[in-house]
Amino acid sequence: MKRPSISILFDSRNMPEGRYSVKWHVYYSGKQKAYSTGEILDEEDVKFLKANKEFLSGRIKDDAKRNLWNMIYGDEYTDTISGVRKESVTAKGKRVLAQIEDYFTFEIFAQTIAGNYNPEDKTPTNADIIKALENRGQKLIQQGDASNGNLHLSTASSLRRYAVYAKLAKSVESVELPIMAITQNFLRNYEKWMLQFGKAPKNPDNPAKPASISTASIYCRYIRILWNEAIDSGIVSKENYPFKTAHKSGFKLASVLNTKKAISEEILLKLFQYEAPVSGSPREMWKDLWLFIYMANGINTMDLCKLKNEDLDFGTNTISFYRDKTIDTKRTDMRKIVIEVLPEIKEILEKWRNTDRSPGARLFSFLPADVSADREKRIVNQVTKNINTHMNRIAKELELGIKINTYQARHTFATTMATANAPLKYITQKFGHGSMKTTEKYIGSIEGKTTESYLSNLVPKDPKTNQ
Repeated sequence: MKRPSISILFDSRNMPEGRYSVKWHVYYSGKQKAYSTGEILDEEDVKFLKANKEFLSGRIKDDAKRNLWNMIYGDEYTDTISGVRKESVTAKGKRVLAQIEDYFTFEIFAQTIAGNYNPEDKTPTNADIIKALENRGQKLIQQGDASNGNLHLSTASSLRRYAVYAKLAKSVESVELPIMAITQNFLRNYEKWMLQFGKAPKNPDNPAKPASISTASIYCRYIRILWNEAIDSGIVSKENYPFKTAHKSGFKLASVLNTKKAISEEILLKLFQYEAPVSGSPREMWKDLWLFIYMANGINTMDLCKLKNEDLDFGTNTISFYRDKTIDTKRTDMRKIVIEVLPEIKEILEKWRNTDRSPGARLFSFLPADVSADREKRIVNQVTKNINTHMNRIAKELELGIKINTYQARHTFATTMATANAPLKYITQKFGHGSMKTTEKYIGSIEGKTTESYLSNLVPKDPKTNQ
């Protein structure tokens, strides 16, 4: 891999006659740029330095001249004002270049030499994390995981914008961000930027808006995934890992609790009691499917569409299946999710179940058996959209004052179980989560009558009146 080089340039352009600006002259890959050191010299000093560029002869006895040479070409010199020993111009330039030479760009050099960027390591690698994110995102989309793939692409796009903001690149198109540039300081500054300007405007003329801490956390998690893969591939050393671990300090990902509230008991009752204007209409079907999701352990739409007749057992009144997400990501300790078929679920099945009752056929007829991953994702997204659209029309018709979607059905299941004092471990099993911490994110605040019963204990009651 080509390495950048550095030398000293005495530049008289745009300077008063007889005066020279001392600059670092950096050469890399056929290109060269000059950066001011802040030092200004007169013509006599420049002539002396040029004449003694290679080494300082012992014949030169002038202490001022010797100190000048050390200031430009030596290792260190004595500052004439403070009397403190300082790093020379050449030494500083070479030190900074050595820090970033394995992921050098002119922009990163400019920010580092100015003290605006603090590289923490220089392990050799030319792996570009933005390209890695984009490649992985496109691959996931081709495999049918459009949502995950698009999040990778969004992370890459966000890093491009941040690199321009941090002056590590001149334009989003020209950004090069080697993985070793992702340090603890980089991640901290990136998160701060996300919380100020992370939400890209749809109209370029509009200002960027703050992104949520949840979005910032998600993007940083994808960066961490790429870092872990780079370690596994031997591209980088785990010693340079910028994220916090049990045995090492580093950047700590934000752990954001889910703030979305579950649907209240009163609203839930209205949804159960709602009757569509036309029996057997799409409105009735999509409402029933939302209720099915809610009662069926908060099942997600992909798993709903992939359920098969053979998963249903009326003998035990259960539906058993492996989560589609688990099959793709978890290869050990896989456990089936078991849904109890309540009378209300059975009624929904009787109305909307697939007419093909062969064991391998889908329980619902939305998703064909043989379909490409891309087509599968589009169908499932459309099912989700249809449910959300009709549920929001119902919410408007009933004047509920909220929007309703499939995620809320999952969230409401968890919170309803928690309100009923179901153990967290039980809810975790129903969701098929590997960790109870994951389940906790789905459980909203417990409000209403339960909260009232808790808070009622704050005020002591008169034993005579119980008031």
